[in-house]
This record gives sequence, structure tokens and C-alpha cells, in this order.
Amino acid sequence: SGPVLLGALHRGYQALMNGLLPQRDPDTAWLEFGRHIASQARSADAYWQGRGELLAKPNDLACLFGVTLDASSSGRHTQLRPAVCATALPAEVATLLASRARDLGVTAGLLAQYAWHRLLARRSGDAVTLVGNVTPGRDYPIEGITASVGLYINSLPLALAWRTELSLAEHIARLQTDLMALNEHGTQSLAALSKGRARLFQSLFVFENYPMPAVPAAPEPHQLVPRFGAVVEKVELPLSLVVSSRGETLQLRLEFDGDQIPEARAEAVLADWLAELDWLTQADLGQPARVAAAAPPPAQGAARPSTATQVGATRAEPGLAQPPVEARVLVALWERQCGVPGIWQQTLCELGVDSVQQLALLAALNEAFGQERAPLTLQILKAHPSPSRLYRHWLVRQTEAAL
Repeated sequence: SGPVLLGALHRGYQALMNGLLPQRDPDTAWLEFGRHIASQARSADAYWQGRGELLAKPNDLACLFGVTLDASSSGRHTQLRPAVCATALPAEVATLLASRARDLGVTAGLLAQYAWHRLLARRSGDAVTLVGNVTPGRDYPIEGITASVGLYINSLPLALAWRTELSLAEHIARLQTDLMALNEHGTQSLAALSKGRARLFQSLFVFENYPMPAVPAAPEPHQLVPRFGAVVEKVELPLSLVVSSRGETLQLRLEFDGDQIPEARAEAVLADWLAELDWLTQADLGQPARVAAAAPPPAQGAARPSTATQVGATRAEPGLAQPPVEARVLVALWERQCGVPGIWQQTLCELGVDSVQQLALLAALNEAFGQERAPLTLQILKAHPSPSRLYRHWLVRQTEAAL
């Protein structure tokens, strides 16, 4: 939407400089998009219910980076120190990649995405790889949608099964088919899809394809040249995989949280991704796509029971002392806002609580408990995102300080 908005602004100023009034065409695509979502709700629900088994287990990226990136373990829900490492494809690799993409009838971006799935499958040994995929949301039969400004973009999980008898070429075609189906049903809410469970994926794939207009021989009179300052984007995932196509250049880029992932490790994983893509440009397409399962990574400490197990055990033990009144009120309020029972140790991320619900929860918590203690901020809520952790940090500690 950014280029569309800036382009319209630029054309408006050009018209004024030429003594003309800018054209004001009403944008009705956004309203039609809302109607389209409502009309396709039943079909989208059926599609995602059918994918439920494939979405059961997110991949642990510790197999690649040596550190756990799961939000429930790390306590991180946004990138605190955004970092980037990138590499451009060597000319010979880019040429082979373009040739292979033409032979298979797919894009170079899809092959780069397949290479990441394959790298993750080989390292993790998981039967299914789950990677987030950004959908542009502009492929629907709505007049004017490509020139519209609106929140059409979405991020949804794309799953690829590896216990398969398909050949490499057939498996790549399967990924393309699944991607087309995901785009067709891309109006599904990720928050609704994730509700009651942990984050579905830890890496997000983004394909950037910006057209490069021809540079005019002489600059236009009164040409606008926008300049943008540095910004820090608060991303809710620890890792984004970006394939950027500009003219004849294809670039692979990792955008990650430098506080969680060491830069040297990110550089090594980027090199592995490039090597996987290089292999894919020359591999025999008739060979089996199935990959050998890797050995599980060594444990970094004693195994801990899952949150669900802990909650179940706590609820099953008879004779426990009744929890304090404030704890019961906190849980009741949390359950009412999130719509899920039994959530003493479950985090906002595990429950699929989106940013709007978080703000509503924050307001309700301050209304219920804020009279006798310092106000709760959104930053503190995100740092202590479960009732048990917030109770210990905010309610108990604040009461002790008052005493």
C-alpha cells in the first residue's frame, strides 16, 4: 500500500503543477474485500480445519541456531535488537536458478522457499516443516484491488510434509500447489488459527519483487524525491527470511533478533541456505524428495514438562490450599478476556491473543487492580505474559513494596 499511496500523492502534485485538478476516484476495493472475507468464511474454515494435523507441531530452530527461539521459553515476543545479514546470489547460481525455475514452471522465489524448507527438514528431522508465508491479499477478483490502499497483507503457516514418495520435481510442484491454496484461503486470521496453542511458526518467508522503472535521461521538473529516516520495525517473530528481487539481482537476507541469535551463527545459516539453493539448481529432479531424518539435537538441560502438563497436574492434585483471592480474580479476568479456561501458566502467545485483545486485557487489569498499585503497562504485560508470572511480578511484589 505504501508505493500505491505515494504514487497517488506524486501524481496529484504533478497535476497541480500542470494547472490541473487531481482526479479523486473513490476506493471501494477495501469494502468489497470485507464482503469477500465474509462470503468465503465457511470455505476458509473448512480448508484450515483440514490442515490441522500438519499444523500440530512447530519446528524448533535450535537445530539451526543452537538457541531456543520459542516465545514461551525465551519470553521474547518482539525483536529487541533487529539485525540483518544478507548475500547476493553469485551470477552463475542466479543463472542456473532462473533456468531451473523455467523448467519447473515456478518462480525463483518459490525455489528459495523450498530450499529453506529442505534445510529445516534435514536439520530438524521433523516430518513436517512449518514456515510462515506472507500473502499479499491482492489476488482476489475485486475491481481496483491492486491500486487500493488497505490492510490486505497477511501471514499464515505453510506446511510441507517430508515423509513422501514424491520425486523432487513433484515435491516442488506440491509446494507451489499448497502455496496457491494458501493464497486462495489467505483471509484466515492468524490469531484465531493460533488460539489456545503456541506460536505456529518461528520463521517467516517474504518475497520482495519491486519493479525497477527506467531512469529518465533528464529529471522531470519539480520531481518529488522522498527521503526516509531510519526506523526500527517491531517484528513479532525472531526470524524473517527475505528473498529480494531487484532487476537482475536476487538477494537472500535474514532479519533476526540480535539479542537471541549470534550474528556469526546467522551468517553460517545464511551460507547453508545458499548452499541448499545451489544444490537445488543442479540436483536430479527425478530423485526422491524424502530427506534422511537427522539425529535430535542434544539437550541443553533437564527436560521440562509442557505447560499443559503442568497445568493439568496442578488442577489434578487434591488437597492443595485454595489460591489467594487476587490470584483467582486474575485468572477469572484473564479467562474472560481470552475465552480459554485453565490458563494459569499459558502465555498470551500460546493463547493466540492479538494486539487488540492485549490492550483490552491491559485496561481490564488496571481497572481491577490498579487502584492500590502502580499502573500496569503493556511492556510489563508482555514481559510477564501469563497469569502466574504477572501475579508474582505485579500483584505480590507490589503488595510487598507497599507493606
